[in-house]
Amino acid sequence: MNHARNNTAINETAPRTVDPRIAQFPVNWAIYLGSAIYARDYSPDKAARRACGELVVQEFQQSLRSFPEISPERVYLSRILNVAVDLAVGIRTKKEIRASRLDDATKNRDLHYQRLVKAERWQGVLRLAAKLMLLSGFGYAVARAILKSEASDPLSSANENWASAAFCMGFALVATYVRSWVIDRRIGRLFRTHDDECRIAHTDYQRSVTREYKWAADEAIDAWERMTGRRPEMNTAAMLALLCPQVDHELDQEET
Repeated sequence: MNHARNNTAINETAPRTVDPRIAQFPVNWAIYLGSAIYARDYSPDKAARRACGELVVQEFQQSLRSFPEISPERVYLSRILNVAVDLAVGIRTKKEIRASRLDDATKNRDLHYQRLVKAERWQGVLRLAAKLMLLSGFGYAVARAILKSEASDPLSSANENWASAAFCMGFALVATYVRSWVIDRRIGRLFRTHDDECRIAHTDYQRSVTREYKWAADEAIDAWERMTGRRPEMNTAAMLALLCPQVDHELDQEET
């Protein structure tokens, strides 16, 4: 019994002869076909990429039907097709999540910016008026204490008034400058927060979509190994390094 099991295991892993036509559909077709299905199903209407994706999928399906139903080649191509469909859906889901996070970050930035501008617009005038009233009296008191003029001297009284006004205006200018500096810092912090949220959204998207590509590559390699009894020449790392950045960049360009 053990001898029979060992023979079965050897037969399952031993290299097998396959139809030469299958060579035109290596394991990287799992990603190529996934991008074609994505273009067909999610590209804008009347887009050239949608038509190209439809053509690629149709030609692949025709090639799949050209093999016998129970043949290893058809089983391999069927699995590649299923993996490509799941990959297209996964990429679309990840892109929608990223787009939603980017949109939320932009809306949150705009909302807080409008609130900040509105608050400064209406409160700025009232604050300035209150400051001028308070500081004018404070400046008058300081000027009177420094000058120490007689109340009956009209020239000294005029000097006190001008000193009070000058002190008031100078302090108001300094306060305005400090206030504008504070507002600039708040606006800068608001935009930096927005940039950080966008960067995190893009980073999370790259990580999650890379997992989708890796899963598709592993499934395609396993399907090829089951069909041929040997590992393909292109491994998962090569597929991720050579194909995924290019394919994902093309899909992003199509959306923009």
